[in-house]
Amino acid sequence: MKTGSTHISTDKKRRALAPISEVRGDELWYLVGSSCDNTCVECIADHGRFLGWPERAKSLPVPERKGQIVFIAGREPTYLKKLEGLIRVLQRKGWSRIGLVANGVQLDKPGVAAAFKQLGLSEVRVKVFDLIPQQADAYASLDGANEKSLKALRALNEHASESFQVRPMIVLHQGNIERSEEVFAYAASLSHDGRFAAVCSPELYRSLPPGDRPPLRARLKKELRASGGVFISPANE
Repeated sequence: MKTGSTHISTDKKRRALAPISEVRGDELWYLVGSSCDNTCVECIADHGRFLGWPERAKSLPVPERKGQIVFIAGREPTYLKKLEGLIRVLQRKGWSRIGLVANGVQLDKPGVAAAFKQLGLSEVRVKVFDLIPQQADAYASLDGANEKSLKALRALNEHASESFQVRPMIVLHQGNIERSEEVFAYAASLSHDGRFAAVCSPELYRSLPPGDRPPLRARLKKELRASGGVFISPANE
């Protein structure tokens, strides 16, 4: 699952980032290290660390309660073989539910869904930025990324089941936050069962005065309950 040439930085000396953990409500996200300097927005939902959001320990996490799910996220989570190794280690750490947050690149390839199921993934979330590509952010309009996400969802939805959930994950940013209900309806239409997730980009959340954040969360949660979605809390809040 290599990302290809979607990174728009010209810096050839990007360093590998150490994996970190982020607590997001009832979920835990484990961000895989990658050569990245955050000059693209491909992983806009994942890199709160660049914006000063608190980090957890860099060691592999263990579940804090029964039934908790951990999502492997970060810049596109590399290759199946590397993903397999990470999943096996997380399983040995006690995680019975493991998910993946991805940007759609190469997820429509034949055999990927079967491999995910064999690895024991419980849920795959594919990032979607907007129903109108021209109104999405820079990455979603780059190199057909929006269409790649749609192809990935169509391919994975064919294999969705109770034990292997496939969900669109809407990334809320400055370009779509005022059209959230419209965007949520679009996300529900992309899902095999009408369920989806929504997450605020770090840039959007940081741009709000602290007093404006609770009302925004309350509004989004209300809209999401009505449309079949679930709100993914900002990291460590």
